[in-house]
Amino acid sequence: MEDEFRHGHLPSAYHINQFKPEETRQRLQTLDPTRPTLVYCALGTRSRETALLMLELGFQDISILDGGIHAWLQAKLPLTK
Repeated sequence: MEDEFRHGHLPSAYHINQFKPEETRQRLQTLDPTRPTLVYCALGTRSRETALLMLELGFQDISILDGGIHAWLQAKLPLTK
């Protein structure tokens, strides 16, 4: 969600509000489906749902950050604001 993104995110990340399905679909359609894409959320649940939608939209190389941003932080990896 927006607050999670403001607290810190991976470099070059896009915030997409999954709770607004039409907005989510529109934002995803602005991205290049041929580029490798990493999808993540706080814990990993919402990112799986988004990845399924991306597959429907023709994305070819999707990875999901296992454990979400919480796992990233536990590994003491950096975020950007």
